[in-house]
Amino acid sequence: MKPNYRFFHFNKIFIANFIILLLNAGTNIFGQQKKPVLKVPMGHQQIINSIAFSTDGKLLATASADNTFIIWDTKTGFELRKIKIGQPVHQIFFSPDASFVVTVSGQNTAGLTNEKLDVKSWDTKTGKLLNQYQYSGLPTQLIIPASENILVAENSADMQKIATAAGNMNFTDPTNINNYTSTINYDSIGKAAAKHGEDLVKKMGSIDINDPKAVEELRKNMMKEIMGNVNAFNPLQKNFIQLDPRTLKPTGQLSIGFENANYIRYDNIDYFISLEKETDYSTRKTIHTINIWELDKLKKSQPTKALPVKKIPLSSQVYSIATSPAKGFFTTLSRRNASIHLWKINEPALLKEFSIKGKSLIGTEFSRDGNKLYTYSSTYPETYIEVWNTTTYQQENLIQLPLKYFTGRIISEPSGESFLLAYMWNLVRINNAGDSTGEFRGRSSSPSYYGFTPNEREVYINYYGFPDMRDYLLVSTEAGVEYEAYRTGKILTKEEKEKLVKQQMQLLPPATSQSYNGYNLIWDLTHGGAIVSKANAFSTGHKTISDDKKYHLENEKFESGNRIGNPHMKELLQRPVEGISKETAEKLKKYKDPNGIYYKLMFADYLNSPVTLLINKKTNDSISLIKIDSLDWIMTLKNNYYMTSKNGAKALSYVSGIQVYPFEQFDLKYNRPDKVLKAIGLAEPALLEAYRMAYIKRIKKAGIDTLQFKDEFELPEADINNRNQISNTTKTQNLKLDIIASDKNSNLDRYNIWVNEVPLFGKNGKSLKSLNSKKLNTTVNIILSKGTNKIETSVTNIAGVESYRIPLLVNFTPDQDIKETLHFIGIGIDKFADSKYNLQYSAKDIRDLSKKLKEKYGSNIIIDTFLNEDVTVAAIKSLKQKLLKTNENDKVVIAYSGHGLLSKEYDYYLSTYSINFEKPEEGGLSYDDLENLLDSIPARKKLMLIDACHSGEVDKEDLVALNASSDSLIKGLKPVAYKKENQLGLKNSFELMQSLFVNVGKSTGATIISAAAGTQFALERNDLKNGVFTFSILEAMKQYSTMKISQLKKIVGERVEQLTKGMQKPTSRNETIAVDWSMW
Repeated sequence: MKPNYRFFHFNKIFIANFIILLLNAGTNIFGQQKKPVLKVPMGHQQIINSIAFSTDGKLLATASADNTFIIWDTKTGFELRKIKIGQPVHQIFFSPDASFVVTVSGQNTAGLTNEKLDVKSWDTKTGKLLNQYQYSGLPTQLIIPASENILVAENSADMQKIATAAGNMNFTDPTNINNYTSTINYDSIGKAAAKHGEDLVKKMGSIDINDPKAVEELRKNMMKEIMGNVNAFNPLQKNFIQLDPRTLKPTGQLSIGFENANYIRYDNIDYFISLEKETDYSTRKTIHTINIWELDKLKKSQPTKALPVKKIPLSSQVYSIATSPAKGFFTTLSRRNASIHLWKINEPALLKEFSIKGKSLIGTEFSRDGNKLYTYSSTYPETYIEVWNTTTYQQENLIQLPLKYFTGRIISEPSGESFLLAYMWNLVRINNAGDSTGEFRGRSSSPSYYGFTPNEREVYINYYGFPDMRDYLLVSTEAGVEYEAYRTGKILTKEEKEKLVKQQMQLLPPATSQSYNGYNLIWDLTHGGAIVSKANAFSTGHKTISDDKKYHLENEKFESGNRIGNPHMKELLQRPVEGISKETAEKLKKYKDPNGIYYKLMFADYLNSPVTLLINKKTNDSISLIKIDSLDWIMTLKNNYYMTSKNGAKALSYVSGIQVYPFEQFDLKYNRPDKVLKAIGLAEPALLEAYRMAYIKRIKKAGIDTLQFKDEFELPEADINNRNQISNTTKTQNLKLDIIASDKNSNLDRYNIWVNEVPLFGKNGKSLKSLNSKKLNTTVNIILSKGTNKIETSVTNIAGVESYRIPLLVNFTPDQDIKETLHFIGIGIDKFADSKYNLQYSAKDIRDLSKKLKEKYGSNIIIDTFLNEDVTVAAIKSLKQKLLKTNENDKVVIAYSGHGLLSKEYDYYLSTYSINFEKPEEGGLSYDDLENLLDSIPARKKLMLIDACHSGEVDKEDLVALNASSDSLIKGLKPVAYKKENQLGLKNSFELMQSLFVNVGKSTGATIISAAAGTQFALERNDLKNGVFTFSILEAMKQYSTMKISQLKKIVGERVEQLTKGMQKPTSRNETIAVDWSMW
């Protein structure tokens, strides 16, 4: 079946308006590659002009005014490839087999000046330019993909003549307006008509001027000749050139020009549908028709003149054509009564007229099977999506979207299960209920300005800064009020004018000087990293070259789509505005000054991209400085190595061909702060060595053989074989996965499946040793969680080498809401068999947490508490049987408050009632036993809170014992510290590793937040009547009505440090990345 391509209609532009315009993944279908490359999700920086899906729906392409197009993986929402073209991209579509995409690009003034448009084809897998074709046309009149050819709407010869004249004329000189219109050559039209009239009179012979019938007949024939010549000159009619889609070489041309047309293939015949207008010469009325042509008969090579196979008269003018090859349907728009007309190729009459909800039509399209018609419209501030049945003509769905989605472009997904809305430069996925289920967007933004700080050891990059526009808004409002009064002939008093200006200014959002300043990211070139800083007022003249010339700052700018099309634009802007006062005109001067900052920003030839480059001229190293979201950052090298904030790392992905991989497995190789700082060249050798040791410590902790990092190293492969048959959205909770895996050299050892980073077979996976095989082919049935499910699988061979994980995203939206229950397990102990180790508030910590959570969850909570004498190893382990009865949508929170102890081997134990404090391995609850409660249970939202000393992770190799403390408010007994390293002021390698890198090792899928670092104590305070960590959680529960896990970590962490003056710093032993769920 041929793809259902969309045709974007060109709204008719009359000649008189020309001057105004001038003034104003799925499975890798190409085979897996071994060298995935880093992708920083930067997205688009200007509006999206065009959206297209591949025929199978696995790939999405977007074209933007920022001179780029992006190919996205529809299953994950990840950016696969971003290609810079160098011109605004107006249209994009895939070839039927998705092996290449075709783009139309060019300046916005192309077709109205002597600038041309480019049709280019690009390899989907590599991004390589394949072929190109240049033509004269308008960006709003785009090309039509046909079954075997591309139809390019090229300007007529007359239109090209007009455009060339327009591009060269100085319209500040009124005499040139006449010269411009003379290019239309109305005189030649009149002369031609007169000549035809003379010939007609000669042909008819003399007539009796007293015979009314004879005179009327002559008049009709004369009018026909005259109007025929006028109609023959329509510069808006396009010459349709046929191009071979693979080579982009012309293969023919249609014999007739069309102004508004589209293509459809139905019953193995290619049709061309055009909207025409003709004049009834007896009544001098315009008749509008739909003409249907067989495309083969329209080709110039045909010996006979083409005639339409069907001509449908209309009562009024219609616009825009959308087609459905599956059923032979097409639609037209009637603006007169805001309705959509449904037609069929083989039916002579109108099938149905649909009245649309909005006053302004955005577009129409059909489902792939032709059974549904989608209409998109808007009435500010709302946007409407309507779904109509093409058999019953009944409306099946109406989606009303709020202001934040007010948009000018919508497209349905091939499955028909959701829609994509382009708002500015982002895309949001909306399901049939009108809910947002995902986004295709960048995580960065372009800077306003940048420069070196005075010490040249830092770089500031400003975001969202702009010159203060409050005065401009006021002056332009005053000018508008004065002009409107002049236009309508009113004379305003000073008070009346001030009142009107005040009323209109109230419609604008309130602004202060600070709102125009934006904020700065300050990049540390010595230690790496970036922090947010307050920005000053917008200014120019920033230092971008260091004093010693060794370092340069540059930006990967792109050419603006608003580049001036007429060289006399600056002069046009200087022309006075009619009707405004001299005082107002004088105020406007600085904003219209071509040499001023406002003009240069508004009409910039080049715009900043998200990538600011720090160039080391001595080594020629180039370091990209990129902001991620609001507070995070990444510093990248050309060879894929990078340094990034923890949350910044989570936004990254890797791409091979059109296959996308999450960052976790590659982060172990490419997250190298030492290499980035070495490339910059300003860090002390001691710091570089410390960063290198932190990296080595991380690799050792993860148990990774660095031989895997070599490009030629062979990895096992694993995938979900039926991923292409799995829909992005489903209402069914059960999902069947066909798992395949193989290794060329080694037997397989184990495999696993993760849903939102929770391993379904436990953190160690399911053993495959008994198979004694290099291959796996099995089926697994899983249960989906409500909402987004990020599904991954991988296999590990007997050498411990793991395959890449390829994510699959499935959104489960049940018809009926699924109950979520919180299972809270509280373990608190402050009374011990050996009473000299008693604490004061641990049991109270658990009681207080239970009470607060009960207030938040009401009847949707199950509470189990174990206090003092009840805290035994056997009792705690027995809880696993209860947790195995949870379901996939439940939440489990385990909170422990008591002593935390390290054995002589520095293994971590939590106190029980009868623990041997000298030998905690005797009677103590090991951390592994506590964490095991959360492994392999159905619930996927899991959190562990440990309010005890040494609860953070430790590096056993580098720990040493210190003298014991006698402080009774400390939840631990034997203080420890890391061995001092020979680097003054630097953290231990393990601590540095924890601060630099995200934990991507094996886990139960739970987030584990510890009250203190592995070498720190956890404190109780009499004035707080709780442990400091638990008190901070309780305080947050009072202050915030709802809180996600990431917020809990941040807010509680900062509060604990504040209360303990830095003596205690909560850490995460493990954290999930995929889902940030609400604790309450």
